[in-house]
Amino acid sequence: METMYGMKISKYLSSALLCSVALFGLTTLSVSANGSNENPSGQGNSYAVTREVPQNNNDQINYADQKGAHRIYQPKYGFIKDLNNGHSHYLKGWYNKNVKYSQKATTQNGTYVKTPHGWLNTDAFNQFVITHGPLNYKMQVIHNAKLYNQPAHTTGVQVLATTQQLGLYHHWIKVNAHADTNLIKGYYRFNYNNQQYWIPGQDVMFNLKALRGHNRAVERVIATGEKLINHSPYDYNTTRRHYDCSAFIHHILAANGHSISSSIYYQAQTGRHVNFHHMKRGDIFFIQARGQGYLAHVAMYLGDGLFMHDSPSSDNGGVDVSSLHDKVWNCNNKYRAVKPNGIARRVI
Repeated sequence: METMYGMKISKYLSSALLCSVALFGLTTLSVSANGSNENPSGQGNSYAVTREVPQNNNDQINYADQKGAHRIYQPKYGFIKDLNNGHSHYLKGWYNKNVKYSQKATTQNGTYVKTPHGWLNTDAFNQFVITHGPLNYKMQVIHNAKLYNQPAHTTGVQVLATTQQLGLYHHWIKVNAHADTNLIKGYYRFNYNNQQYWIPGQDVMFNLKALRGHNRAVERVIATGEKLINHSPYDYNTTRRHYDCSAFIHHILAANGHSISSSIYYQAQTGRHVNFHHMKRGDIFFIQARGQGYLAHVAMYLGDGLFMHDSPSSDNGGVDVSSLHDKVWNCNNKYRAVKPNGIARRVI
């Protein structure tokens, strides 16, 4: 059973502040919620009242019928009654709330949609980076992926190339940073031929073979889990085909003859205690989260700071490998407060 990671991400991304964003040389980055390359003029963590620049009566406004709905992620924008001459109404408290619209307007100051509350700048629907930090890992490119000048769909993003065009498909790259948006979409940064690129996390894989040891019992358990990477999306209801975090740990251990409960609470009492800072390959450890308790998540340590787990917050949204050095797993801001709780157990 998993408490935090079985809930919708929207429940624990509920208010605003960044861990840090100096990595990009910007205060924040904005990401289009619908994947479009829009050009936000505001940033995601500001809650100051914003006044839209009024349109001059002579400015051309192009209207089009367009129905849809989006969640608001940047409440610094507000509703406007008159696009020609109006002020916005403060959107505090609207974070992560869904709003419907029926019309679209393109102006010199941006694109707006008509909602029941007034006109709203579409930049209000943009995501933004909540955690980032340096990493130092060798990873293999496992898909022919697009490569960007910064995390995909952020303001000013450009597709620079694909991994196949650069001859990197199935090759190894050295990543030096990782970033996550407020919807936990992860991207890795690397340099190639004096050019910086960002690649989606689901398109690369850590060098797991380099971590393999000589304990056959441990290796059998980990091999069982590795077979599910990219093939088992997170499932809070724990169907026969998919798992949540604790059901995944139970499966890979039980499949190799190790008795362990599928309950995260009993797993935290199984085996013998080990020092979290001296974990060995095959040990399990636990993560706490604000509002979700001391035992919110469980994972299996692989070595070199890497761990295998099943989570909607992983790069592929299910069974995957993540790093303890990645700030998304050790962060405390108004969007996300997660960190290892220090409990580690040797169960093999």
